[in-house]
Amino acid sequence: MALITNITTSWSAGTLLAATEIWQCRTGKVAISVQAAPDDDEGIELMAGDALRIVSGNTVKYRLAGGSASSIAREATE
Repeated sequence: MALITNITTSWSAGTLLAATEIWQCRTGKVAISVQAAPDDDEGIELMAGDALRIVSGNTVKYRLAGGSASSIAREATE
C-alpha cells in the first residue's frame, strides 16, 4: 500500500494506473478526478474513511479539498 501525504490545493500531475486500485482518504478531505484537466470545482470529494475503486488505464489526479493536511492510501486490487 502506498501512502500519499504531499497533497496541495492544486491538482497533482496525475498517476497512470497499471492495475485497478482502491484510493482511500485516510485523513482530512481530498478531491480525486480522472479528467484530463479538471477545474477546481470538479472531482469526487472523499473525507477520512471514504474510498473509491478506480479501474486500470485511468490517470488519477488529486488535490486538497479543504482543511489542513490530508493523506491518501492506494492499493492495487488485481
